[in-house]
Amino acid sequence: MTPKSSLLRSSRVGCSLVLLLVASGLALAQSTPTVADYLALSEKNREVGDIKEATRFLNEAAIVRWEEKNYNEAIDYFTRSLQLNKQINNESGIDKINSNLGMIYSDMQNFEKSLAYFQQSLDYRKKHDLRFESVSTYVNMSVVLNNLKRHTTAAQNLEEALKLATEMNDAQQMKSCYGMLAETYEKAGDEAKTIHYFALYRTFHEMIQRNKESGYKQEIEKTRLQALLKEAESKNKELELQVQKKQLADASRELVAVNKDANVLMDSLSKSELAVALLKRQNEVKKLRIKSDEAKLENQYIFTLLSASGLILVLVILGMLYRNYKSKKETNDLLKSQNEEIKSLNENLDGIVEERTHKLELTLMKLKKRNALLSQFSWTISHNLRGPISSILGIESILNKENPGDPHNVIALEHLTKATRNLDSVVRDLSDVLNMYNEEEMEIVKISIPEIFSSVTTSLQAEIQEANAKVVTEYNGVSTVYGVKAFMESILYNLVSNALKYRDYDRKLSISIKAVKLGNQVCLSVSDNGIGFDAASINPEKIFGLYQRFNLDRPGKGIGLFLVKSQTESMGGSAELDSAVNKGTTVRIFIPLTAEESIDSKTSSRIIENNENRHQSLVALL
Repeated sequence: MTPKSSLLRSSRVGCSLVLLLVASGLALAQSTPTVADYLALSEKNREVGDIKEATRFLNEAAIVRWEEKNYNEAIDYFTRSLQLNKQINNESGIDKINSNLGMIYSDMQNFEKSLAYFQQSLDYRKKHDLRFESVSTYVNMSVVLNNLKRHTTAAQNLEEALKLATEMNDAQQMKSCYGMLAETYEKAGDEAKTIHYFALYRTFHEMIQRNKESGYKQEIEKTRLQALLKEAESKNKELELQVQKKQLADASRELVAVNKDANVLMDSLSKSELAVALLKRQNEVKKLRIKSDEAKLENQYIFTLLSASGLILVLVILGMLYRNYKSKKETNDLLKSQNEEIKSLNENLDGIVEERTHKLELTLMKLKKRNALLSQFSWTISHNLRGPISSILGIESILNKENPGDPHNVIALEHLTKATRNLDSVVRDLSDVLNMYNEEEMEIVKISIPEIFSSVTTSLQAEIQEANAKVVTEYNGVSTVYGVKAFMESILYNLVSNALKYRDYDRKLSISIKAVKLGNQVCLSVSDNGIGFDAASINPEKIFGLYQRFNLDRPGKGIGLFLVKSQTESMGGSAELDSAVNKGTTVRIFIPLTAEESIDSKTSSRIIENNENRHQSLVALL
């Protein structure tokens, strides 16, 4: 066989295969192709060397199986297509298959494999600066990472997607990123960032809705203008056709009349008459031509008038287009203004979030301190309750119930009475502390300092007179403070009462009550010249602790200073104490000057709510 005949035979085989592929393609176009059809076409294209088409049909087969949720077969076909794409180094095809495999494995909840394929796709898209596609991949990866509970990495991916969407000025993508960031930070438990991104998501959503409405209006206006222009062009053409038809009809009638007259003359007149008639006819023709010229002029006038009308219509349309342009410009200006507003909102949100975070941190710090105090109080109360209760139970066990008149019963009852009084004292202490957390009494109000001083000194007037004490009050221009009125009265009452209780009997008692403004705080101090104690050698925290006493020769429970400090801190303030033996004691409390610096009633309610279980456990001890 000659090379020529071999070549011809090869050519015929190739043509037959191409025709077969075309026929197969036509057959597929006429019916819904099956997976088997796609696989057959893929194999035929692979045999003739068209690898790209072979991979396309494999991908189609994979998609059909994917839609049927037959994931394993879909993965098999995509994998085979991936190998063929690698043979021809088709990076674009490899990228799309990696993305599809990432989504299939995500549907199968095999998130680790899904993440690996998405990462390969992202590497290619970043390398070739495919920004829109990169945003989609970042978003898909964040969904997978959230399912893996890796919320921090998911948020980082979304931040990258948001950066690309912002560079492309793609408001829709930015909105989606903000929404997913809010959802991701919510899952991560970051309330501040959740609020921040949700506010941006809502702003972008409202802006896009307004832009859509504006776009619809512009599209309707454009369609209406196009219809008007088309209608004007149609009317122009109709008028031109009517003028042309009129001109043709007039000319036709004139020619028919001339021919008719000529035939009559030819039949009836002699040559001389014919000549005269011809001259007349020539004159008539001239007149007809003149009339024709006049008609043409008239037609030109009509055409000019129509042109002028068309020009006016065009001007009207141009005016409408200008109005449309002006409306569009106003819309663009509005968008620009909204963008600036969003930027400003971003900046303000950061400040708001930072401020709120700071307030939450302060509240948390105070809450932790309060919890520590309550824990200490719980332990102390339970310890102090255990003694009287044990005594009561012990006495009950030794009572002679069969002989009530037994003399031992009288002694036992005396001990029982004493234990009961001790128990009652502990219960009263518990009540005093728990009343401090009464929600109804936690309202921050404007308090008159002179009124509080007067109320406390009036309540203790009998004790002051009995001690022959000198009480001096100084306001130093400070008349009001913001706090809880019941707390302020309790604090001053405890401090003045302590000054009276721990006075030095060898000298006249002097009590000084002062109010001084220090920056954004008011310092209220109560000083006395009583017996004092060595405060310098004692831990400051212990001084204000529960049931801490430093002068055992005077009656007391060691609960007063604990209440002073706890109530002060509940109002956003602080307390400190200086004391020396035989020199006296000074207690200073610092209260915010304005309501903004104080703990508001809502925050106080949250503190009480968070400690509800602890309070219930304390009450249970009773």
